[in-house]
Amino acid sequence: MDEWGRMINEICAAPVLPSLESNNNCKGSTATIQKFYEGRSTCKCCINWVEKQPEKVPDEAKEKYNGVAIRIYHGKDHSKETFGGLKTVSPMWLVIQSPVILEALEPIFKKIGRAGTAKGSVQVVAPFVDLFFAYSGILEAYSECEQDSEEKQHLGVLKEMTDELLREMTSEVTDLQAKKLITYQYLWTLFSKGIVVVSKQGDHECLFEVVSYDTRTATAKCLYVAFDGSNYGISERSFTESAFFGARAICELSVYPLSFHKNREELERNTVLRSRKVLRYQRMVHAEYSQRNEQEDVVRRSGNLLPVCGPLLIILNHCFRV
Repeated sequence: MDEWGRMINEICAAPVLPSLESNNNCKGSTATIQKFYEGRSTCKCCINWVEKQPEKVPDEAKEKYNGVAIRIYHGKDHSKETFGGLKTVSPMWLVIQSPVILEALEPIFKKIGRAGTAKGSVQVVAPFVDLFFAYSGILEAYSECEQDSEEKQHLGVLKEMTDELLREMTSEVTDLQAKKLITYQYLWTLFSKGIVVVSKQGDHECLFEVVSYDTRTATAKCLYVAFDGSNYGISERSFTESAFFGARAICELSVYPLSFHKNREELERNTVLRSRKVLRYQRMVHAEYSQRNEQEDVVRRSGNLLPVCGPLLIILNHCFRV
């Protein structure tokens, strides 16, 4: 092994930590008590035990932290590979507390479906979904600020931070979507609020509007125009994508953005034609006839003669096909 390899092994080797016990035979043999305290957490899933009681943050330090525009908290990232036994440290969540930034974010967050910023601070957790969808709005607000203004300075800090947080992820997502592919990890990037999506229902494709997306369960909550047999109105439907490995073609998902449909214009045109048929038949209802007319073999319904060859079920959905 060369000198460089030896140095790398020494640097990456697991540190030798002091222990109160020399071997298993001496376990519990010393008449002493050792107290352990929960130290500052390095991640959200592990307790960091320390031998000494952690010192409290001084009041002057609290004032300093309260004065910053944004606070970012880092922790061990268990989703990434280790290097020489060392855990990767990544941003876990952040707190935006600048009144200037919060005021600018209020209309942007409202547009993407995020709760308001009226509480005096906003917490955003990884993978920073809100910042991802708000990024274009942040850039627009930053460009409209007057030069050397306080708003320009604060939004500049927000822009730089967002660039740093999302740079790697945005590059991967852009590359995947250019190939019309997506991974389960980045599935949520497809479903911004208000986007029109496609899902095959039975033997035809339907369009829905996304109102929210749950990144924990990969569930898109959508709206669509429904018919209950007598009335038309807006109804809700949720689509949950099962976990998958590797990259998958976006058009193979159970629901996906209309922009990735291979025949988008044709689908839009057929949907409009189908909607016009719905309007023409909006006074009709679903009806089932189970009694046969032996003499005329017809059923009168809304002035129309309908032949009957046994029990008849009129389902208007079939009338709306293009």
